[in-house]
Amino acid sequence: MNPSESLKEQVWREVLAAWSVKPEAFSLLDLVEVDLRLHQSLSPPLAAALQARPDLIQKRAMAPARLVPEKDFEWLRLAQAQKAHKDREGARRSVARVAALQEQADNGDLLWELARLQLWLGEKEAARRSITRLIHFANQKSLRAARENELSSAVALLVDVGDLVAATLLALSIPPDWGFQETALREVAVATAKAGKRREAQHLFAVAAQGVATIQSAIGRARSSAWLAGAQWQVGERQGARQNFAKAQQAAFLVSEAYQKAEVLGELAVAHAEAGDVAGAKRALTLVHGDDEKEKAQATVAVALVPHREIRLAKQLARMIKTPRRRGSALLQIALAQGRQKDLSGCRQTCTEAQPFVPTSEVVGVLSAVGDFPGAVRTARTISEIGARGAALCDCLRALLMDPPVIGG
Repeated sequence: MNPSESLKEQVWREVLAAWSVKPEAFSLLDLVEVDLRLHQSLSPPLAAALQARPDLIQKRAMAPARLVPEKDFEWLRLAQAQKAHKDREGARRSVARVAALQEQADNGDLLWELARLQLWLGEKEAARRSITRLIHFANQKSLRAARENELSSAVALLVDVGDLVAATLLALSIPPDWGFQETALREVAVATAKAGKRREAQHLFAVAAQGVATIQSAIGRARSSAWLAGAQWQVGERQGARQNFAKAQQAAFLVSEAYQKAEVLGELAVAHAEAGDVAGAKRALTLVHGDDEKEKAQATVAVALVPHREIRLAKQLARMIKTPRRRGSALLQIALAQGRQKDLSGCRQTCTEAQPFVPTSEVVGVLSAVGDFPGAVRTARTISEIGARGAALCDCLRALLMDPPVIGG
């Protein structure tokens, strides 16, 4: 769905008209960003408004429309935008600048993002170098949780590179009792199973389960067992999955605080749903007590069922939520998931069902996110208050111009 230039300009005129009446409803920087992307120059009213706000002129330096990056994270942000718009050559140049700037500095999050971009560009050797530096950087960290989290992230990157041997060795080097080893081994085991190496995958799952057993916290054991079981279920290791789902439930029942127990059992239901184990998700939901935790679990399970084409059940669970605002939010999340599955008709229908329970601007946000610009505009125009209507229309344009739609082009 590619909206016409005339529709974009018409919406932009409506935005400016609303801004002239109620400027306090808008972010001036958002208006500047949209105007620059539409016209490559500022309209006179916006230029004058910006000149009257010298405090914002410096902030405007962050806008990608006129970005001349100087720091590594700015180049990284530009590269990510270029990736989103499938501009490989632009992303390749930006990534090269990030890599050059990173030769003199270490930043775990940045190195992780850099390696992912390099992998997307097919630059495996460059990605390996970034991963090696990420591992070195992680091992320098004094805080154990931060160190093991970085190492677990490096394992996932090694899996993406295709080096399962190095990924396995690094995963096994992480101590098991805080749960990070399970996360890492789970990544390797799933990739190993998908590569057709079933016995090796079973062994890795078994080692991960042994590590989970050493976690002292019942909450930690329950969560790790559930995540492990979900991964096993997805790759067809149903027997092992059932065993670990049962261990997760046993650990959850050991949690002493009622609200924490309900929260963990809700997460167990979600793990079943994300894996596609619909019957298990239903059973686990019956174990969740307390209205608040029950509704939270129902909402999250409902969204998790959408990728498995369980739309009817997902909506049933959302409709059972008694709190109107939460029910509407759950339906909107289902709609967003439908849009991401390229079911635009279903997304619109679910948005319509959700609209009585949530602010219209949130419905506009979902329609914009899935690339239904005309639908988002129509919905935004139903907002009676001029400032809120203009701001919602501005958000429609911003989403269209800043981010590629999930559906359409």
